[in-house]
Amino acid sequence: MKMETDLIEGTFKDMRILYQNTFETGTQNLSALVFASGSLYGINGDEGSIIEIDPLFGAPQKKAENADLKNAYSATELPESGFALLGNSAVWQYSSAGGLTQLKANNLPRASAIASYLNNLYFLSPQENQVVRFTKSGINLTSKTNMLRNVAGGKLKD
Repeated sequence: MKMETDLIEGTFKDMRILYQNTFETGTQNLSALVFASGSLYGINGDEGSIIEIDPLFGAPQKKAENADLKNAYSATELPESGFALLGNSAVWQYSSAGGLTQLKANNLPRASAIASYLNNLYFLSPQENQVVRFTKSGINLTSKTNMLRNVAGGKLKD
C-alpha cells in the first residue's frame, strides 16, 4: 500500500489502485481512448459507439453511435476541436458541439491507424505499404500524398 501525506490537512491517503474496480462500465468494451477538447473519450468497438468518460467520477455517457464504428480501434485528437476516428468504410469526426460527422475523401486507403498533425491526417496503410497524408479542411480530406519514398519489397531503401 502506498501512502501519501496531505500536507494541507496533515492526513494520510491510501493511494492503492485496485485495477479491477478502477474503471468498470458493465457492458462497455473500450477499444481506444482519446483525450480531446478537455474530455476523455472511449470507443466501444463492440457496439460502434463513442463514450465520454468523466475523469473525476468515471461515469461513462454514450455520446454517439454508428454501425460503421463497429470494430473501430484508432482515434486521434484534432487541433481545432474534437477527434477523428477510423470506421470500417469511412473516417469520422466527433466534437461535443457538432456531434458525429463523416469526413469526405476520395481514394481513402484501408488503414490500421490514424494520427493528426496540424491540419493533416495521417493513415497507416499496410496494404499500400505507406503512410498516407490528407490535408483536412472542414469535413473534407484533400491532397492525398504518399509519405514514404522508395518503398520496395516491404522495406525502405535509400
